[in-house]
Amino acid sequence: MVKDSATELTYSYATQATIGMVSTEWGESAARHMHVDDGFTIVASDSGKLVGLLSVRWDELPPPLEHTTEGYIYTIQVDSDWRRRGVASRMVERATERALEQGVYQLRAWSSDDKVAALHMWRALGFS
Repeated sequence: MVKDSATELTYSYATQATIGMVSTEWGESAARHMHVDDGFTIVASDSGKLVGLLSVRWDELPPPLEHTTEGYIYTIQVDSDWRRRGVASRMVERATERALEQGVYQLRAWSSDDKVAALHMWRALGFS
């Protein structure tokens, strides 16, 4: 766990047990999007209350890059009371660090048209 002094949030990697907490606090849909065995999920919490999660799935690339792994940011969610306070950016930074440690070929994300507000964050973090 890493205590973030700027916002006093705790960031940790989810375990199978964390999935139950997410299901209870944010619903089954959020829990279903978490990756633990085939990737990782970072959870941000404030005194034990869930405020954000980011889930990365490891994917093997097709030929000619077989035996090459990429990280795909499968979902990122932040509680509405905590948005625009740097929580998502901090989780993406930690995910990037973990992907580099794992030696993945690339870390990829996709955003839909209804998430236009997030485009500035993605660009500021080096995504294009």
